[in-house]
Amino acid sequence: MSRSIYIGGLPDSVGQDDIHKHLEIYGKITAIYIYPGYGFVEFESDAVRPCDPDTPI
Repeated sequence: MSRSIYIGGLPDSVGQDDIHKHLEIYGKITAIYIYPGYGFVEFESDAVRPCDPDTPI
């Protein structure tokens, strides 16, 4: 299982703090990489709490 997730459809105004605030409930975040419109979040360990694919974050 991967420790990184892809996040797409990010507005230009999103920063690392915004992403951290919304995703920290899924595990300890070790790195956040933001590019125009998308990004990746790396967690310390494999998924500890799965995301519901039908619920936008």
